[in-house]
Amino acid sequence: MSKRLFVILFTGILILSMAACGGTSKNRATADASANGTTVDSGTDVSDQLYVFVAGQTKLEYMQKHKAGFEAACAALGVQGKFFGPDDSNIEEMTNAFEQAIAMKPNGIIICPLSDFGGMTTKALEAGIPVVYVDIDYADNDRISYAGTGDEALAEMGGEYLMDIMNGEGKIAELYIPDTETGIRRSAAYEAVFARYPGVEVVARGNTKADYEIAAQAAAAILQANPDLDAFVCVDSTGGIGAATALREAGMEGQVKILSMDTDQETLRLIKDGVIDATLAQNTQLMSYYGVQILYSVNNASEAMGYTDAMGIWPAPYFIDTGCFIVDSSNIDNFID
Repeated sequence: MSKRLFVILFTGILILSMAACGGTSKNRATADASANGTTVDSGTDVSDQLYVFVAGQTKLEYMQKHKAGFEAACAALGVQGKFFGPDDSNIEEMTNAFEQAIAMKPNGIIICPLSDFGGMTTKALEAGIPVVYVDIDYADNDRISYAGTGDEALAEMGGEYLMDIMNGEGKIAELYIPDTETGIRRSAAYEAVFARYPGVEVVARGNTKADYEIAAQAAAAILQANPDLDAFVCVDSTGGIGAATALREAGMEGQVKILSMDTDQETLRLIKDGVIDATLAQNTQLMSYYGVQILYSVNNASEAMGYTDAMGIWPAPYFIDTGCFIVDSSNIDNFID
């Protein structure tokens, strides 16, 4: 597929998305800079365009999936891409990385915000640099778009699956990250599902801090306080592995059900071994792939879509739900390496 056809097809998708969700208002001080409305054709050289992904926990297998999607999109579009950030969840270091990204004056920035980077997002926008959030959203910030899993749809799918294998009753503990909007929304959405079942009780919540060891410690503390626990529900990729570790160390493998999150290979191996019952798989690479496409379209196809700066609207969907699906013993062999 040629780049021209690719861009035309994608901009059509964006227009349909905006019709459903509404455009994103431009709330920035400068209205030109990188979003210049250049019309793309087969003769346009975009190889000097730079798109930056600011990440944290870059060594996590899950975050490497974001990197893969980001780099694949940059390669497909023929633009430059830079993916960087701290190996851990150090917010100060992520803020410094965001500062560095703005100083590069890229055509756009993608970030998986492990905390509220509203001030930095506004700073980028005021410098004429559009920002797209992926995976974790802070909807009140000045990001132009968000690509990630719809939390309510995820919890509906996962919650009903868990209710089915628990026969609609039992004691549940949550492992999540309570200081992110995504963690809060997913927890609330899961509990809304469980509330439909009178025989279900959420007895504890543990903070994984997106760290495997901390997740295992949190799960162990919950097990000690609730020896009659029936299930763990996990809303980030470290929770399921942490719960499995705690059960193994307590000699309780197979006695407590685990609904995990994401498709790290260790999670998949634990499903294969029957330790984890299932996991909610996100289309992680797709989030970052769409993030680049959105920024590319803003930079290169605004005019072709009929948008002008005077309209004060970003030609980008407010939110793209990249979807999710269940991986369990019935389909594990399709996903495990």
